[in-house]
Amino acid sequence: MFWRFHINSGQIYIIYIFLLSVAWFFLNQSSKFNNIISGFFGGITASLRPPFIILFIPFLITQRYSFLLGGLLGLLFSLSLSLTVVDIFIWKQYLLAMFGLTGFIDMNTYLPLEERSLPDPNTIYPKIVEGFNYNIRNPLESNLDNTSL
Repeated sequence: MFWRFHINSGQIYIIYIFLLSVAWFFLNQSSKFNNIISGFFGGITASLRPPFIILFIPFLITQRYSFLLGGLLGLLFSLSLSLTVVDIFIWKQYLLAMFGLTGFIDMNTYLPLEERSLPDPNTIYPKIVEGFNYNIRNPLESNLDNTSL
């Protein structure tokens, strides 16, 4: 199940660990701007995964405002970079998907008719995806038919 989830969700977690490692590296340097640079990488990480904003609470409590300033700069840099690359369209789609997943809106009122239908039942999907045979059930899985995330 872990490997299935990993394939399904992608391998972006290694990017979070890398960015946090870079932030930790700069935080432990004796440079004049170590807090700002470290916060910058923390801000980029928070822009990719918003729960990482919790990372800034200890720095707020200890009044290390240079780290917080770097975090704000990193957050703004990452968000503005995404806007220049993919425009506002991707953010509209993201918010629409999040509101639809949480049940705040009915997706059928916002999606075009061709996107409301399920995939064609005549489509044959591969039985083995990245070396994993989805027809073989893991004995640790529950016997529920719906195992979607």
